Amino acid sequence: MLILLLAIVLLITALALILTGFRIVPARQALVIYNSQTGWVEQVAIGPRLVFKLPLLEETITLDLSFQQTRLRMSDLTTADCLAIEASMDVDFDLYPDFLRTTDINRIMPLLPKVATVVENLARYLLQGMAAQFTAADLLTHPQMRVRLERDIHRTLSDSVRWLGVRVMAVRLLLRPAAAMLEAELAAQAQARTLLALINTTGADRELLAQILPLQLLGAQPGNARLLASLNLQTAAGGTGAAPAIHWVVDETR
Repeated sequence: MLILLLAIVLLITALALILTGFRIVPARQALVIYNSQTGWVEQVAIGPRLVFKLPLLEETITLDLSFQQTRLRMSDLTTADCLAIEASMDVDFDLYPDFLRTTDINRIMPLLPKVATVVENLARYLLQGMAAQFTAADLLTHPQMRVRLERDIHRTLSDSVRWLGVRVMAVRLLLRPAAAMLEAELAAQAQARTLLALINTTGADRELLAQILPLQLLGAQPGNARLLASLNLQTAAGGTGAAPAIHWVVDETR
């Protein structure tokens, strides 16, 4: 009786192990079956299908073959003129099944579960390197330059991850001035408009005006304003001495 009971227990255990070896692979997924001792890939099953792995001897990794997206946010992207701008970049990609069927999975096995991280790190590296070839004005005011940067990143990124079976479908880039750059620009515009208002004031003592202007107005200021005005301050009526001159960056279009 004891022997019969033991046989029943062993049979139930064996059946349970066998049943746990069956796996259903959904559509748009791939199941990589590898030897748990050596790590060598035994089979790659592309869904939808039913597969079997040897219990206790084989392990599995599930790969997502559907649409994936990685998003980058950078607040200190440096341009060719050493200005920092903010950037947001979305990269759409997927793993294509034909590659998994034909390639030697063993050579890329360690990276397959980390595909999204690989794509994100490469995209960040390419964005930093390629943006440094453009000035801030090019990227922020000329849409064709941003499109060109997107196209260059898309092409280079596709070439860089093709060996992993990754297909890059789209790269979308959004650029805007960084907070520090906006602050400097607004400060420069405010000072320029203040000076322009003083220039246009009629009946003012111009020699006195030249004396009360802040010293920082005499130097170059950061920003993207254009040199639109050059002020020559004449001495007051009856005064003597050379006429001081102030050259200032004024943007009347903003």
